[in-house]
Amino acid sequence: MANEKQSGINFSVTKNGLRVADVLSLSEDLSGTDYYAKSWTVTTSWVAIPLDALASFDLIMVKNTDATNYVELATANDGTHKFAKLTPGRACFLPVNSASTLYWKANAASCVCGVTATEP
Repeated sequence: MANEKQSGINFSVTKNGLRVADVLSLSEDLSGTDYYAKSWTVTTSWVAIPLDALASFDLIMVKNTDATNYVELATANDGTHKFAKLTPGRACFLPVNSASTLYWKANAASCVCGVTATEP
């Protein structure tokens, strides 16, 4: 089967009568066999984002579902190399190196985040 992975991003900003917008729509084949979608409780310690049975992954979306707390993402388990701060309701969608390990940490208290990922 072709085009099993469907990705879409719609981003726009409007202020003072000016508008900027961009849209991405992407269809790709899933050469692997697995994908993953689950909610996790993120604690206030740096830990690897669990991806269970995925041998590797190339697309990941992380969504902060907490109402008050933010979550940070990093490429190192000590909090260095932070690259995202997901305030309540925000999400990020990343095409990543399949050998990567991503880490997360909640700011003030544990909170729940949704994770969706696919194999290459």
